[in-house]
Amino acid sequence: MTKKRFDFLNHIIFIPLISTLFFLLFSVSIYTYLNTKDGDKLVCEIEKRLILDKKSIIKYRVNFVENFIKNKQRELEKKTKSGVYNKSDIKKLNDEVKKSIIETINNFSFANHGYVFVYKILNFQGGDRFAIMIANPNRLDLVGKYISDSFKDAKGFMFRKEFLKQIRKKGYAFVKYYYKKPNSNKISPKISYFKLDKRWNWVIASGIYLDDVYISSASIKKQIFSNIKKNDIILFYIAIAILFLSIISSFIVLKVIKREFLKYDKYIQKQKRALSLSNRTLKQQLYRDHLTGLKDRKILLQNLKKKRFDALVIIDIDEFKIINELYGSRLGNEVLIQLANILLKFSKQNNCLSTIYRLGSDEFVLLIRSKRDFNFFQNMMTNLYKQVVSNNFQLAKNVKLNIEITMGISFGKKDALPKADIALNYAKKNRKMFAIYSQSIDNRIDTDKNIKIKKELLKAVKEDRVVPFFQPICDKHGDIIKYEALIRILLDDEENVLTPGYFLEIAKKLKLYPALSKIMLIKSFEQFKNSDKMFSVNLSLSDIINIETVQFIKNLIEDNPKTAKRLIFEILESEGIEDFDVVKNFIKKVRKMGVKIAIDDFGSGYSSFKYILEIKPDYIKIDGSLIREITCDKNSFIMVKSIINMAKDLDVVTVAEFVSSKEIFEILKKLDIDEYQGYYIGKPEKI
Repeated sequence: MTKKRFDFLNHIIFIPLISTLFFLLFSVSIYTYLNTKDGDKLVCEIEKRLILDKKSIIKYRVNFVENFIKNKQRELEKKTKSGVYNKSDIKKLNDEVKKSIIETINNFSFANHGYVFVYKILNFQGGDRFAIMIANPNRLDLVGKYISDSFKDAKGFMFRKEFLKQIRKKGYAFVKYYYKKPNSNKISPKISYFKLDKRWNWVIASGIYLDDVYISSASIKKQIFSNIKKNDIILFYIAIAILFLSIISSFIVLKVIKREFLKYDKYIQKQKRALSLSNRTLKQQLYRDHLTGLKDRKILLQNLKKKRFDALVIIDIDEFKIINELYGSRLGNEVLIQLANILLKFSKQNNCLSTIYRLGSDEFVLLIRSKRDFNFFQNMMTNLYKQVVSNNFQLAKNVKLNIEITMGISFGKKDALPKADIALNYAKKNRKMFAIYSQSIDNRIDTDKNIKIKKELLKAVKEDRVVPFFQPICDKHGDIIKYEALIRILLDDEENVLTPGYFLEIAKKLKLYPALSKIMLIKSFEQFKNSDKMFSVNLSLSDIINIETVQFIKNLIEDNPKTAKRLIFEILESEGIEDFDVVKNFIKKVRKMGVKIAIDDFGSGYSSFKYILEIKPDYIKIDGSLIREITCDKNSFIMVKSIINMAKDLDVVTVAEFVSSKEIFEILKKLDIDEYQGYYIGKPEKI
């Protein structure tokens, strides 16, 4: 019996044999394929080379005749410029020379019956009479006849139209077509070379048939593939030999393996009997809570996928930890057992309760099958609550206890357990008997939004879609003198953009902010490398206290000293005061490197004059909320005026943000603001 159980090993031998056979067949196939491919490539190269030789032959013929014609033209030109001949004689002389050339061409032939024929082009745009045949040694019957460009070869190709097209474009043409061979009815591939003599609009042409090229290439191909076939036969015999050796070695290995299997079989059978006995015991305990006898969490998680239910209820004992501390875990367990019995009794009273589970610790779960309305569930949970809290739990002979419970309910199968848990936590937090899950109490939604934005940020950084937009800043005369770099993220369509309000705070929380700062600095420097304009970049306190970011800024400035002299760092007033010494130290370092400093949103925070005096900024950017209200709010007007007066006394340049209309611009001019920024001046955009 034991030996028969290992008969399957006799079949296993076929696995290495089949694998070897497959490998050999695959190798031979690949070898044959590659050789065939190389053979085809070689034949193709030879064919191309032979055709090039043919082209050279007909090109030589045409060039030879062309040189002959040009020599005649030069002789004619010398005679006509000698002054001996009048116009009538010159015309007559021209006609005689052309006639002489044509007669020569008509009586001229090259080796192997080669010849040259000549068209005179009458219309370079084509047509039924676009040319006339003026010389053709092989077809004298065509001399003097008009030529049509719609004439087709044996395969319907209008080759004259094609050569005329190339003549117009390049002055010469190579055209392949199919034509009947002289003194034969056989249609053969032919290639002709056409060349334009612009002086007389003559096209000199010669053609040659390609039969011998294809005959030669076919012969070479036959020889190559004959050699490949011989090599394949040799490879086949080698493969057979390898396969035979594989069969012998496989049988030897099989015998050794079978002997070892038999050796350990008795031991395995003994262990299997012992395991079978243990499994029967464990199976009975696997899905049961040992304390209450209820189904446990493992089977609950399986049934949530398999079973049909309409609602899930989590029941939690309030302050169960205190019960354990006061009475000990043994009596605490007694509470759990008695509560399980109450739930079982309640289940028998309500047919809609399908199963009861102990989720863990002091939590139980009810699965409910019923599509009743909200009032039904509310009444059911209220009844359950009353049954539990009105029960006297007899923990010992002289120990009785009443407990409180809290319940969380979710409807539907999707995420039933997590949703009920959220409802339970909400009920506990708000001291309710029970709560039903809804999106309004689910704090996971904000988390999901943050995850979505994080993915979008990481994707934008990877795909280089984090870009600076630049908003112009002008002087009192409206002339653009500098730009502020503002971060944007291009969406996939690269037409819509995300502004910082959507992602910047989340980027800080997710520690992506330093990467965005570096991208903005690099791209801003690149943009203004060859410009004469000033440009400003915003820095936050997190940038300034980040050692890596500060070192990056230092290296960037040192590598681009000329560009850095036109750089302004804008620091938020409200952020700078939080860690004044660090900010002051940073400003001192970058100032030595030629960078200027601006206090951004000045007037929005709580900076003291001492703070301004110690930093000594080059620019103060007045907060946009003050500028927006300057036309209608007296306090904003007074505040702006005070900031301007202070800046003038300190010799600091003032910049007004959010200049959105001409009216605001004119008011600020009267207040003697130095520089202006806002939609009235220009929106942020790529430049």
